[in-house]
Amino acid sequence: MELMGKTKVVIIGSGMSGLFAGALLAREGVDVTVLEKEPNPGGLLASFRRRGTWFDTGVHYLGSLAPGQVLWKYFQTLDLFPLCQFDQMDARGLEEYRFPGGYSFQVPQGWDAYEQHLVDSFPAEKSAIQACVRDWRSMAEHFPLYNLNITFSPEQESEVFSDPKAAMPLREYLKQHFSDPKLRACLSANNALYGIAPDECPVYIHALIVDSFINSAWRVRGSSQTLCQALVQRLREAGGQIRLNSRVQKLVSENKRIAKAVLDSGEEITADWFISTIHPKQMLGLVDDQAVRPIYRQRINRLEETISGFVLSLSLSGEGVPTPRRNYFLHRTWDTAAAYHVKDKEAWFNPEAIFVSPLETSPGYSRTISIMCPMPWPIWSAWQDSTRASRPEAYRQTKERIARVLIQRLEEVWPGISQRVEFWDGATPLTFRDYTGTWEGSAYGIKKGCTQLRESTLSVRTRSENLLLAGQSVVLPGIVGATISAAAASGIIMGFPNLIKRLSQS
Repeated sequence: MELMGKTKVVIIGSGMSGLFAGALLAREGVDVTVLEKEPNPGGLLASFRRRGTWFDTGVHYLGSLAPGQVLWKYFQTLDLFPLCQFDQMDARGLEEYRFPGGYSFQVPQGWDAYEQHLVDSFPAEKSAIQACVRDWRSMAEHFPLYNLNITFSPEQESEVFSDPKAAMPLREYLKQHFSDPKLRACLSANNALYGIAPDECPVYIHALIVDSFINSAWRVRGSSQTLCQALVQRLREAGGQIRLNSRVQKLVSENKRIAKAVLDSGEEITADWFISTIHPKQMLGLVDDQAVRPIYRQRINRLEETISGFVLSLSLSGEGVPTPRRNYFLHRTWDTAAAYHVKDKEAWFNPEAIFVSPLETSPGYSRTISIMCPMPWPIWSAWQDSTRASRPEAYRQTKERIARVLIQRLEEVWPGISQRVEFWDGATPLTFRDYTGTWEGSAYGIKKGCTQLRESTLSVRTRSENLLLAGQSVVLPGIVGATISAAAASGIIMGFPNLIKRLSQS
């Protein structure tokens, strides 16, 4: 596919967006160099190893990977499936929500099964449930590059915004449609997947995330490191290169274009195009006011971030605990926004809601479990000047305090599990800030909340003609959002008709 053999592209960051854009463009004959500040690629896509056990950093399951579905098409375009296998999650319950009083709700795969289970569980709300399903599916169908039949251009606002319900706060939408508070809780319980409280989250973001997983839900077989390695392999096979330990110090502007990237080492790298997949606020630190307007810089810097989080990774003794391929959302209250609006600092150490992801290590059993809970930056900001290798004792004690609480919470699902923990490792907002460059450790980048929706809906283009943006802060949070933004940036370089042709051929 030597379509653009003389075009040179530099991509900053080797997370999902950087690796996907790099591999896609390299397969089109583009000369691609991916620059990564860390000694290993992947960002939140990478896994880490402790005492011989692999743990996923940020990718615990993926949606819409069945043949013909949206993420399948993106992965098939890069021919990833021979290199990386995926296991489908429990058809009867890819997720299970647990609430006070022992109430639980399982989320089946497939829209028909999901709608029927909702109706069976809340028969008095049947017509409202059916209307809600129509609304959410319609919003997903009208989102460009999620639905490849929708025409896309980088300046075009998504057609989803033409629906006044799309930008409505999720909580307000649910209150307008449903009288049963338990049903409203079940329909918003998985908000940890995008890190925005239901009273702030636009309906369309929730609808897109739900649609992705309801269509079909999968886990990377082994660990998400396999997916990272597959992307790196396809990038290199196509002639692209990834340079590790290569932190970009600045991007030099000339005549409304980026002329070169300067590394910490002093090395200068020129290119025709530059794609920044790092956090937009981090990108602003690399450029001067020739590259971006001062008002744009002010706009980005004012935007609120999604909440940061604490992630606990556990290794269990023996064969582990019995579990289907399912993730759990444990809520201490029926108010699914409560976890984001805790006023008392002490209350953050006993989270209102946690996300639990057991990784199947043998058929029907899991020896490794990841637990995530919202955790605001101010809890950790006292140690923001510390480095990875020199965290103080108070930091370690805070991690242990939270870890003990989270392990005890698992007793709700697996009684006796706290006695079977062999070891654990905790990642804080400082961990994510230092390893992945997220602003103040934000879990999903810039918050696309209702109060700042227009301001936070970023174009992949910038004032500099050849500087593009990608990553979950740009289009949508999560793997699907990161992939779509990478495709959008790549489409500007390779041409959108060519991009859609490649994706559609898959």
